[in-house]
Amino acid sequence: MSILTKEDIYEVIPKKIIHDIFEDFDLELEDGIHGVHHWARVIENGLEIASHNNANKKIIIAFGFFHDCQRENDGDDPEHGFRGGEFMEKYRGKINLTDEEFDKVKIACAGHTNVLHHNDIDISTCWDADRLDLFRVGIYPEAEYLNNEISKQDYFIEERSELAEYEETFAWSEDLIEDVYSSKITNFLSNIIKKDNVIKRKI
Repeated sequence: MSILTKEDIYEVIPKKIIHDIFEDFDLELEDGIHGVHHWARVIENGLEIASHNNANKKIIIAFGFFHDCQRENDGDDPEHGFRGGEFMEKYRGKINLTDEEFDKVKIACAGHTNVLHHNDIDISTCWDADRLDLFRVGIYPEAEYLNNEISKQDYFIEERSELAEYEETFAWSEDLIEDVYSSKITNFLSNIIKKDNVIKRKI
């Protein structure tokens, strides 16, 4: 069971930026194979790997939200990871990452679909976390395409693939979606009320 909360996510990526990611996403956010529930499983996979190799959890969380956020389709889109990193660049200094951590996330995003291995523990953990969710599209992960020893273990691949197959969701990601959209509705209604008050004052 996940112990993450939406507040843990906001400590790395502020809610306003999560909102921007959601708004800019061109595909199915909640029901799509590259949407927010995939991002959440990537984060969960990465944090589980990190419990074995001490990879940077903030990097994993940021990668989870940015690696697929600029996809233009659910098929062949080889530059989507690079675009995700470039989209993230707009928020340098606004996300709770050092410049070194930020740059690692950008490298991880850019290479996650077309580079097999990396000797940096944080980047390799991000890539494994994503690949361990492949069974959601019927592709069972193979150890030779993974980096970390824990990721290559048969039991671990099976465990993570079961989450992917059944498209597991988590309480924190559901809470986050509701929180971000409730804020959007509140702001929308607030703007209507402000405009209405302005009109009444003019009358």
